[in-house]
Amino acid sequence: MSAGGMRLARGRAGVSPVVSDVMITAVVVICMTALLVWTVGYVRDPAREAAMERLAFEDVWFTEEGGQKVVKVYVRNYGPVEIVVDRVSVEPPGVIISDADYLEGRGLRLEPSGGHGCIAFKFSWEPGEVYYIKVFTRRGSRFEVMAVAPS
Repeated sequence: MSAGGMRLARGRAGVSPVVSDVMITAVVVICMTALLVWTVGYVRDPAREAAMERLAFEDVWFTEEGGQKVVKVYVRNYGPVEIVVDRVSVEPPGVIISDADYLEGRGLRLEPSGGHGCIAFKFSWEPGEVYYIKVFTRRGSRFEVMAVAPS
C-alpha cells in the first residue's frame, strides 16, 4: 500500500499533462478552423461583388415623346452577379436624374450573365451635343458611355 492508503494499479499508465494539453489544443484548433470555413461561405463581401459587376451599354436613344425630350439607355449585365441600378447622371451639365424624371428603369434589376433592360428618363438634350451618361449601381460601381444627340 501507498502512504495515503491507496493502492496504485500496475500496468496502467495515465496520459501526461503535456500530452493532454497538446491533444486538447489540436482538437480546438481543428474545430475552430471548421467553424471558420463554414461561416465564411455565408458572409458576403460587397467590395468583391462590386468588382465582379459588368455592365455593357447596348444603345442610347435620344427621342421626343409627348412633347418631352427623352433619353433611353439600353444596358446588359454580362457579369456573374446581379446588378441593381441606383441612379443615372448626365454630363454636361452634371445633372443627376431625379426620381420624378425616370420613365422606366429606376431601381432596374439585371440578372447575372445576360440580364438586360432599359433606363428611360426625361432630359432636355440639344441636337449634336456630346453627353456622358453614367450609371451607378447599388454597390457603388460606375459605368459610363459617351453618346451624341442626333442633329
